[in-house]
Amino acid sequence: TSSATFQVGTGTPGSNIKLTLNGDGDATFAGDVTINGSHLVLANGTTTAQSTDYLYIGGSGLASSDAAIYIGNQGAGGGYGYRIYYDGTGSGNNNKLILKSENIGTNVDMLSFTADGNATFANNVSLIKSSSATGSSTSPKILIYNEGSGDSALQLSVSGSIDYYLGVDNSDNRFKIGGSSWDSSPYLDIDTSGNSTFAGVIFANKTLEVLGQNLTHGASRIKICQENTTTSQIRYYGANTSTKGILQFMSTTSDGSATLAPLTLNADGSSTFAGDVNAKKLDIKNNV
Repeated sequence: TSSATFQVGTGTPGSNIKLTLNGDGDATFAGDVTINGSHLVLANGTTTAQSTDYLYIGGSGLASSDAAIYIGNQGAGGGYGYRIYYDGTGSGNNNKLILKSENIGTNVDMLSFTADGNATFANNVSLIKSSSATGSSTSPKILIYNEGSGDSALQLSVSGSIDYYLGVDNSDNRFKIGGSSWDSSPYLDIDTSGNSTFAGVIFANKTLEVLGQNLTHGASRIKICQENTTTSQIRYYGANTSTKGILQFMSTTSDGSATLAPLTLNADGSSTFAGDVNAKKLDIKNNV
């Protein structure tokens, strides 16, 4: 009958029970179960276990949510634990392997994998360290590597279809940051020598420093190029809409302890030189 049980034990009958089989076919072992040179198949109905499957969970009569491994403390009223199960409700690559947290009153699919290898996390992901010998560094913090002919990039998105991309363009090996056309029309383009090209205006709230080589190898330079018939300009602004700016060319020591303004361009158009003016030709338009 369904209530009959079969027991295997040692010593006095009814005590030291090691294995119990009930009328429903359920088996309870009192200790560890060791399988040598074989396989463990947990199935209901027709199975398709392969010779390489050391643990098989499935079968034609088994619901997808039941083909699971549960780890945790599950009591009669619920518990706290994690379930790893196969979700076959999709089709093709949409079938998933899911890691689910099961707490009393709260069940969350924490991580899911599709058949094509895509992974989806339900919440934040913290990556402490990822070490790999792939690439130029043997210990990168985060590695995005494309083994094929495509680009290696990271996409950052928020609601409203606002997307930013940053990555390496495989066509020219340049690091770029931009919008949807980040590889062909980037906002920032950096080549392998460290040269940077900005597509728009550069704003510096305080100081913009140009650090060049020392005097042995050359001086720092700011180059203003003109691509068409427009006028090249250096503009300097005042503090508000009614105040014109004053521009000073400063000379200073490396630690800033000594400074000198050799030339000051005043707001009224006049110029102040700190020293002598030497020129092959000097035209004076107004009074001296």
